[in-house]
Amino acid sequence: MSASDVATDLRAAMTKKNRRDGTAERRVRSVLPTTDLRYVSTRLLEVDLEITGRIQPVDRELVKRIQRSMRLGAPVEYLLVFVIGPPRDQRWIVIDGRARLAAAIALGKSEIAARVFFGTRGDARWAAAGANQTNGTPLTVAERRRALDLAIEADPLASDREIAVQTRSTPSAVWHRRKALGHEPLSESPEPLPEETLPE
Repeated sequence: MSASDVATDLRAAMTKKNRRDGTAERRVRSVLPTTDLRYVSTRLLEVDLEITGRIQPVDRELVKRIQRSMRLGAPVEYLLVFVIGPPRDQRWIVIDGRARLAAAIALGKSEIAARVFFGTRGDARWAAAGANQTNGTPLTVAERRRALDLAIEADPLASDREIAVQTRSTPSAVWHRRKALGHEPLSESPEPLPEETLPE
């Protein structure tokens, strides 16, 4: 992946961002304004279990497959990274891409391509709630519940529908999970969820 490839992807990402910004129905916070595509030192990156939506350990077989792709020079999806904290004490948190980071480190790579956002811890948790929903290893039931928890805790005043969109869930599931966490529901009780999908 060359610097020109990163620049091209950055322009494409910003074009998409501008289109999203113009859609009134979009949640403003879902379009984070400060983003960059860059190569990041692998030594800077960390995984914070208080923020990430993943619970299960990194899949070793997946790491091996990514290593093979990297050796062949095949394109690998960017990491999603959030930079939080004051300038003198910044933390570079991996929101999406634990297996890719593990593969890069195993191969001795000093840098890896990442889409970097600068924001608050709450922003990072909100992003983590939406990460891994449509790519990578499928989320477990516990991880889907964890995604709801992250979004609710990141922004308790977000509507059930907003959180459902972010977590690829349903407003009903959000309502029940909000209640289970001890938060005051923001809407009237929805229709009960089927027993097998009811959050614990």
